[in-house]
Amino acid sequence: MDKNEIKRDYQIFNAVMFSTKFSGAKIQSIKSKIQTLCGYLYGHSFETEHRFVAGLINLTKEFAVNELFYHYMTKGHYKKFDDEHSLSTWIVQYIYLNINNLLRRYRPRPLNEDADTRYDVCDVRNKNFTVSTADCEDWLFLPSEQGTPEEILMAKQLIGLMYEHFNRFDISVMFGEASIQEVITQNNWNYDQYTQSLCRRRKGFRAVLRTHGYDQFH
Repeated sequence: MDKNEIKRDYQIFNAVMFSTKFSGAKIQSIKSKIQTLCGYLYGHSFETEHRFVAGLINLTKEFAVNELFYHYMTKGHYKKFDDEHSLSTWIVQYIYLNINNLLRRYRPRPLNEDADTRYDVCDVRNKNFTVSTADCEDWLFLPSEQGTPEEILMAKQLIGLMYEHFNRFDISVMFGEASIQEVITQNNWNYDQYTQSLCRRRKGFRAVLRTHGYDQFH
């Protein structure tokens, strides 16, 4: 696929989301799901700050286009185009089917839904379950009556190792002070690229822990 073809397909993705020239049941469904996705991503702002809704919808459309087009290219879905329909019609169908993946990925778990004890704090759906960094930083200043000297030393070392290994965006995500969506929007990153790199850093942290004698982490 050459650069002109990539540019052409990307322009069609944007046209499906932003142009008024597309119509039909599938387009209406896509618009409805964009509204739902916007609520997932922007929550309270989307629900209450009506003057910002149009802007949030456009941000959500841009986000959806970039995420869907990234998968379209990296997974080689463009190779499946069969020439039986126009490319525009085919891309409408692609977006119609795959936007559901974004809804599943970004649907936050409600506050009254218990978190599995094995839940991943890096999973954006768990953004309602937060751990304050202030709580963790307090470990550095625990008075002796709150633990044995060994426990206090261990807590200090663990939090220190964590701050050395992860960047400030990782820390914000893992402590629940920012969602992955907020971090990638702020830095203009791609969701999959960031989550994959974060996963690698988390796996690398296990080796750091073992190096410092925490053999229970494996």
